[in-house]
Amino acid sequence: MDFSREELELIRKVLNGTENETAWKLAMRITKELKKEDRPAEVKQVLIRPACGMSIAKAMENVKVVRSKKELVALVDEYGEGYYKTETLDTKEYGYDKRIGWNTWLITADTGEYKAQAVFFANSDFRELPEE
Repeated sequence: MDFSREELELIRKVLNGTENETAWKLAMRITKELKKEDRPAEVKQVLIRPACGMSIAKAMENVKVVRSKKELVALVDEYGEGYYKTETLDTKEYGYDKRIGWNTWLITADTGEYKAQAVFFANSDFRELPEE
């Protein structure tokens, strides 16, 4: 994926924590790039964002790129601080979110008390990712 000089500067600012307001625009650009026709048939990465507790703009500031199921499990463990049973991770298609241009998937996991609790939203089915 090629970025302009301005986009690279924005990425640097986002990573340094000095530019949060437009982070969701960057995530949208990445999403659009992933939809191009020349994208490989197999899923190489999935964008994920928290499923609750914040506005869409704030959630998009927290978008992570996941390239394997192992990475996803690690992020769920970190995000939930051990609250979620990662062996129960599942996903289902949730619908199109026109605010961000994602065909959204809901990632869920069981907890000690509850089944299928929302953890993350994703732009694709994580089950197609490689194990590692």
